[in-house]
Amino acid sequence: AFTTYGRQGKEVQRGYAIGDYISSNMVNLELEYRHKFSATGNEYLDKSAVVLIGGLGKSFGEQLEGSKLDFKDSDWLGVVGVGFRYNILPYERLNIKVDLTYNSDGEAIVYFGFGESI
Repeated sequence: AFTTYGRQGKEVQRGYAIGDYISSNMVNLELEYRHKFSATGNEYLDKSAVVLIGGLGKSFGEQLEGSKLDFKDSDWLGVVGVGFRYNILPYERLNIKVDLTYNSDGEAIVYFGFGESI
């Protein structure tokens, strides 16, 4: 089975289009810092948060076209980004999410979402 580096299903790596890197193995570390605004005196701002994103990983092993790429020979895949969260239903912890990422391939990718916050 091949892994697809990039955001897919439960995978959390942001910053790469699905299908750019497909191989039998992948490793990924992603860090996210969230700052929630509170007691600002503005009800809309108090429901908001900003996010800083950083990630690093590799896609290696057997490639889709049949060749093999060792871990040490594969490229490091980095990503940095910023995001914004707006809490629309506080009692349900539901957010509208927007993330802007920039990866080591020189691509910028924007993600939109609606979901439960942690």
